[in-house]
Amino acid sequence: MPKKQVVGFALSAVAIVFLAACQAFSPGTIGVQERAGVQSASERLAEAVARTRSVDLRFVARAGADSLTGGQDTRSRAAGFGHNEGLNFITTADTLYVQGAPEVPEGVWARASTAKIAASCSFAAAGDPIYALSLVLAATSVEPVDDTNYSGRADLGKVTGSAATMKTNEFFSALAEGSTSEIPFTATTDSSGFVTSVTATFRTADGELPYSLTLSAFGTTHPVAIPTSAVEAPSYVYG
Repeated sequence: MPKKQVVGFALSAVAIVFLAACQAFSPGTIGVQERAGVQSASERLAEAVARTRSVDLRFVARAGADSLTGGQDTRSRAAGFGHNEGLNFITTADTLYVQGAPEVPEGVWARASTAKIAASCSFAAAGDPIYALSLVLAATSVEPVDDTNYSGRADLGKVTGSAATMKTNEFFSALAEGSTSEIPFTATTDSSGFVTSVTATFRTADGELPYSLTLSAFGTTHPVAIPTSAVEAPSYVYG
């Protein structure tokens, strides 16, 4: 092959490669590739938690033999619920109201500053009845089981949130006695992208404590009226 033809062929080949490279890595193509990126399991679960928190809902939280049943009201930013032993609660980001407790007149609400409740006091567990959603966000690993089910591990030291959430986190951290960085959990979402259940297991001095949260009736109004008058809670509420 003549020298000019060889050089021409080589230059043509370089040009083709250069153009192909420009097309493959053009800004427009990169944008399409990024937009087409698949969400990780932790990102999908975090998105479902945010969606769930944004609407009124019903819940049942269980820890061992204790259960809390009620609902979340996004307008008043409060939760109203009952304990299986007859106590009634209303909680906000920083205040716990209890009705039916000893030393509190019948039908009267008692008010406590959530941040001042001792972590070892059982009332701390009621600070955030849907605490499991914050637990999920503190995941150190999340694996998809299928399209709607996840399993993972959470670090209680990474939980963030309101004073109520943090007080409930302190309660479970105290129960776990140092075994707080590898809390196994499962989570389930529905076809609308809401979290429908979370389960976790805490290792305590007395053995394993099963914990669960079941959520339903998403978007169904659940009004909670924050008490406008309440007495100061008895000292035992603070522990």
